Amino acid sequence: MPINKLFDENYLSVFHREWSYMKFNNFRYIRKSFLIITSLLLVAMQLLSYWMMSAYANQGEDDNQRKTVRVAAYDADEIFVLNDGNNRKNGYAYEYIETIARYSGWDLEYKIYPGFTDCINAVKNGEADLAYDVSYTEERAKYLAFPNEAMGVENYYLYFLDHNKEIISGNLDTLQHKKIGVSKGTKQIGILREWLTKNNVDAEIVEYENSAARRAALWAGDVDLNLIANRYNKPHFIAFGSIGEDNFYLVVNKARPDILKELNDAHRLMMSINPYFITDISKRHFAYASIRKSLSTPELQWLSQHPVIHVGCLADDPPFIYRDPKTNELKGASIDTMNRIFKVLYIDDVQLEFSMFDSREDMLKALRNKEIDLIQYFFDYDRAARDNVIISTDIYDAQLGLVRKAGTSYTDAFESLAYLEKFNVKNYTITNKNINNYIPCNTLLECMEAVHSGKATGAIGLGSTLAIYSQAYPDLEYTPMMETVPLCFATSKENVSLISMIDKGRGLINSGEIDAMIAAHQPMAPFSINKFISNNLVSCIFGLVVVISVIMIVLFMTITNRRLKAKNQLIDEQNTALKEYQGKLTQSLVDVKKADKAKTSFLFNMSHDIRTPMNAIIGFTTLLEKNIDNKELALSYIEKIQSSNKFLLSLINNVLEMARIESGKATVEESCVNLEKIVPEVCAVFEAQMKEKGLHFTYSLNVEHNHIMMDATKVREILLNLISNSLKYTPPGGSVSYDVTEEPCDTPGTTIFKVVVADTGIGMPKDFLDTIFDAFTREKNTTQSGIIGTGLGMHIVKKLVDLLGGNITVESEPGKGTRFTLLMPNKIAPEHLQHSLEEKKNDIDTSKFQGMRILLAEDNELNAEIAQTVLEAQGFKVEHAQNGVEAVDMLANSDPGYYNLVLMDVQMPQMDGYKATITIRGMQEPAHSSIPIIAMTANAFEEDKRAALLAGMNAHIPKPFDIHKLFSTIEMVMEHKDYYIRSDIMDNFKEKYKRIGLECGYYIFRPSKKAETLYADEKVLDILGCDTFDSFTAFSDGSIKNIVIVKERDDVASTVEDLNASSSYIGSFKFSITRRDGETRHLDSIGCRAYNGEEVVCFVYVVDITDIIE
Repeated sequence: MPINKLFDENYLSVFHREWSYMKFNNFRYIRKSFLIITSLLLVAMQLLSYWMMSAYANQGEDDNQRKTVRVAAYDADEIFVLNDGNNRKNGYAYEYIETIARYSGWDLEYKIYPGFTDCINAVKNGEADLAYDVSYTEERAKYLAFPNEAMGVENYYLYFLDHNKEIISGNLDTLQHKKIGVSKGTKQIGILREWLTKNNVDAEIVEYENSAARRAALWAGDVDLNLIANRYNKPHFIAFGSIGEDNFYLVVNKARPDILKELNDAHRLMMSINPYFITDISKRHFAYASIRKSLSTPELQWLSQHPVIHVGCLADDPPFIYRDPKTNELKGASIDTMNRIFKVLYIDDVQLEFSMFDSREDMLKALRNKEIDLIQYFFDYDRAARDNVIISTDIYDAQLGLVRKAGTSYTDAFESLAYLEKFNVKNYTITNKNINNYIPCNTLLECMEAVHSGKATGAIGLGSTLAIYSQAYPDLEYTPMMETVPLCFATSKENVSLISMIDKGRGLINSGEIDAMIAAHQPMAPFSINKFISNNLVSCIFGLVVVISVIMIVLFMTITNRRLKAKNQLIDEQNTALKEYQGKLTQSLVDVKKADKAKTSFLFNMSHDIRTPMNAIIGFTTLLEKNIDNKELALSYIEKIQSSNKFLLSLINNVLEMARIESGKATVEESCVNLEKIVPEVCAVFEAQMKEKGLHFTYSLNVEHNHIMMDATKVREILLNLISNSLKYTPPGGSVSYDVTEEPCDTPGTTIFKVVVADTGIGMPKDFLDTIFDAFTREKNTTQSGIIGTGLGMHIVKKLVDLLGGNITVESEPGKGTRFTLLMPNKIAPEHLQHSLEEKKNDIDTSKFQGMRILLAEDNELNAEIAQTVLEAQGFKVEHAQNGVEAVDMLANSDPGYYNLVLMDVQMPQMDGYKATITIRGMQEPAHSSIPIIAMTANAFEEDKRAALLAGMNAHIPKPFDIHKLFSTIEMVMEHKDYYIRSDIMDNFKEKYKRIGLECGYYIFRPSKKAETLYADEKVLDILGCDTFDSFTAFSDGSIKNIVIVKERDDVASTVEDLNASSSYIGSFKFSITRRDGETRHLDSIGCRAYNGEEVVCFVYVVDITDIIE
């Protein structure tokens, strides 16, 4: 009868604990047999002692007959390791040869050679007697003596490194035109050539002197794959597949038939003593039964979508899962197994979270509701089909067990059966057993007591656990049952990739590890030493005698062992390693304290950089109050206050930007700027402070091109830090200068601006100049210099300069001052952007706004009040919605044309601004679905701007908003109402290809003749064969149309140049490109125009359709 009929739906709670942890014999039988066994042991030990004495007596005679055998050795991965990191030899061949030598009576001398061929030649020429890892060929048999039996069988595998994304395990097409590294002079080369020919693979074979040189070539990229004998389960190595196998031998010099005979005799004796010797050393020195394969694309995609994997288990179910009573942490073999599976797959960016459930039904319900991703389950396809889940390969093989009274027959034990109440076995029948009465129990201890007291004739449950608990009861005996339950993991059917990864990981874990995980979490049975001794007094006495005898013999052997010196040396080596490890721990503690101190210093001193623009604001506010009647002067002060406000906001943004720079997420946001405006704005922040301190502050601007493309916020931050340093470290009466000039540049359309900030301050010593750009670095602390600062400013400057592609140098002498020189390459702004910038200087005619009705979606009442007041002052009519849901309802319930514009916050309760915009664009009424929408949000980074436009908004304004910027954006949007991304059309394009397994990416470009690409996501870069956006820019000169194949270039260029049409929808067009690797790819694309706050840009979705049209 199938075991899945043993219990009802709840039986997983105990059965999945099962594991054949050990098989226990009848406890009473053990006790009766103990005297006989111990007596035999004592006799055996006496004979052993006699044999040892005889061996030592004849040792001198044996030593005179020993011969020295020379072994030609070279480093060969797991076959023979010359140094395993502890100055010791190791490996399969080493253990094999040492064992043969032990049985042959040889003394071994290892002669080291560079590679395999050198070892063969040494034996051939008589320099050595033995060489290992040699495959048989007729040619070699002419000058080498081969023994009767092979020393092993080796499989040949092709391996590549995991960062090589061009090769896919098992895909022969990915091997075409690749280079394969092999060890010189080996038979493997011929097997590889034959395999390549058979599979029509055109690959180049490169020979190397030894395995070290072969691996070095693989890491250096000189070859794409290595041919390695046996399974090589090392980090970063992925197996492509096996190409064949062959026997390998320990060969002998032809002139030494005596050694050959002794080798054959020793091998035969060794195998008669241990027939599994070859299998045993293979397991010790070669990788486990499976080798690492690369994760497939669906598996990688699944992992990217599931940073946390939730695993469900039955509650309090040792050894699989339980809560540690001391630490309250979840522990168990299931947790260890899952962590081990992901570790052997080198997946370290996924978090596993385990949850416990009271019943199997609750666990399945949580899986169906997607509250968890994975559950423990039976390896039972029929049950899995009924539960609508898919299962992994079996992880554990659980064995059931029965506990009964001693002397009771196995069949009678089922008369009255105790069981854990979770089992609910009374609705099921065990094979060939009649169960008349069921006795439910809450714990296994209650089950034992029920049998012990006679309340039950037997107890059934987890074999290994029952065996442990039954040991505390001498009148009970444990019997393993024939029934076993293989256990696995299960998940919903859409998570096929998760199951495939579990199967791969389980294949890389040997059964010994699983055994250890189970054993490590076995519960401890209640035990009384007094009760055990009283019940087994005679056995304990004899056991004590045996233990004492064994200890004496072990002491004798230890004292007289000839390897004592080697063992002491090993201990010294381990102590040395321990001291080194302790040293590393000490250094780690020092590093942690240093980092903590740096953080404290940063938090304590950070206020300085914020106070600089605040001082300007306070100073000019005071001057404004005193000169309120002088309109011209008051307006000047107001302008400078506003400029300092902008600086303060940019500083806050840049504090956040530093974290983005360190994490690699920072981006350059270029826009057209006028240097005639930027340079005076920077100076205005410091005018009041310079005058107050008595410093002579000058600036100059001498450039040919005033309008350039620049990330103005980051450049302002650089200049702010440089001039601020000069202000701080220049005493009264000194001077500070700030000069901007233009340098020639060889790149067309680009110019180099040179900025020099010089002062006559206190200066710095030469040795400090090397560390000036390090974080939290100051030449003197605040107490010594009397000047407050964080030491972070120059670090920020250097990071920003590097990000912008510039260069900064510093010259300084104590007492003479400091001079910073900054060189920044910038593109010259296109004429249309220059005109646009000039137009922005003009005052906006707000009369056109009179009577326009705005729907303001803003959840913050204060922000809403400010925006409403500013807008109504210019003639707008404003209606306020407190969240996205309310905004959608107000617009849907209004007459067509009632609202002219929507200002949309992004982060709102109930429905955010992105979802609200998508909902509006999907409305049936054309006047509603096409209404202009502007994002007005504190999400101010470039990716936030792209997200707003992709959702279908017309433009993006960051908070706190600039009033002039707000009105100019409204003006632009109202003039081009249809400039927004048609998300319905774009999404339909994506979904069409997604249904056939193709993924779209998107990029952004300017609709000019150059069609300059501003952004491309990772998928687009992958399609174009580039790793980074910078590599794409270098390859394509910044425009996708530059890599289009010749016959289609005119069509693509024409399409790009036609983007000046009035409609925002670009349409769909197909074209082909030639990638960096020379491969031609066919693409399909679709796009829309949108206004990014500075200019009109084009968003284009693109997909690689090569595979479906070829």
